Order: sequence, then structure tokens, then C-alpha cells
Amino acid sequence: MSATIPSTPVRVIDVRVVEPRERHPMIFGTLESLSSGENFEVLSDHEPAPLHSHLKLEYPDEFTFEYLQRGPVDWHFRITRITE
Repeated sequence: MSATIPSTPVRVIDVRVVEPRERHPMIFGTLESLSSGENFEVLSDHEPAPLHSHLKLEYPDEFTFEYLQRGPVDWHFRITRITE
């Protein structure tokens, strides 16, 4: 019999269903709630390069940004806090 290791549910924000003007505030609000080592994933209907640039400008060296899927219809990426 093997032991089951409890897993932390993945927090996913699907901004495809959110008004465009509300997307960045929602994502940055979630960013600010993260502790070191925590992450969340985002589903988007467009290339998130502007968001990634904004993230690097506002929070240099505080987060990692990892693409999980790169279009052509949907983008899926993970943001992880690496500092407190």
C-alpha cells in the first residue's frame, strides 16, 4: 500500500471570461497575495507579453513567469513568487 501525498490545488484564473480592463488588476491583486514559493496559473486569449513586461517592471526579480501553452488560440502560463 502506497501513501498518498496531499497536493495543493492549482489556483487558475481564466481571464478569457473577464472584461479586458479588469484583467491586469485581477492578476496583480493575486500576485500581491502570494507568499514565497506560491504560484497561480492564468488562461488568456492573447499573448501575455505586455503583462510579462509589466510584471518585470513593477516586481523585478520577485516572480518567475513560465509559459505552459503558447497560442495560437489560448495562452496558459504560471507565475510564481520567488521572494517575500
